[in-house]
Amino acid sequence: MGNGITLDAEVARSMEKIESNKALKIKVDRFLKRYAIDIPLATVGLIATSPLIALSLAAIKLDSKGPAIYREKRLGEGGKEFTLYKMRTLKRTDYHNDYTLDSYRHLFQEKLDGITDSRATRVGKFLRRTKIDELPQLLNVLKGDMSIVGPRPTTKGYFEALNYGQEKISCPPGITGLSQVNIAKRGKIKYDRSYDKLYVRRYQNGNAFLTDLYTILRTPIAIARRHTTN
Repeated sequence: MGNGITLDAEVARSMEKIESNKALKIKVDRFLKRYAIDIPLATVGLIATSPLIALSLAAIKLDSKGPAIYREKRLGEGGKEFTLYKMRTLKRTDYHNDYTLDSYRHLFQEKLDGITDSRATRVGKFLRRTKIDELPQLLNVLKGDMSIVGPRPTTKGYFEALNYGQEKISCPPGITGLSQVNIAKRGKIKYDRSYDKLYVRRYQNGNAFLTDLYTILRTPIAIARRHTTN
């Protein structure tokens, strides 16, 4: 009887140690993700690209009427809404205010099919193709709304219309991610929820840091490949 109690106690202590080690691993992983990747890259990125950002904003103002910076509510970790910053690439600024659920699904399918949004301005098409329009999101990273790597931040409308799973809001959204670096042969983004699920699983298990490094290294290649196929 005594041996049984001792064995149970040993098992309990072992489980506690395993859980403690896992918690420590996750804590270290989140720290590295934030302070070794997100903050340094966002800071350096904003400083290095500030002339490009200034030129792009000026081109937007000269090309079409409206604000150069577009602000929109997106869902962050845990479903918390935040204001996302982006360069305006469309002719109108009320991007999603008058869309039904079917409209969201139609726009999303166009993205998958590589169809250029008919509302895009001349400058906007270039900014979208080169991903320059997303540079202001580095501010979101510094604020802690986003990460460099993670599932793309979605609007509440898209989230509801496309029946996204919880993987979309189970970790900080990112500027780039596993979906973006997996490009189909014809240059289309291979959107697959399994990529988001895979990233969330790694994030929750304390393996996000290495995944982020891989994704960041692959992102320029993905952008170049997509640019040459359009």
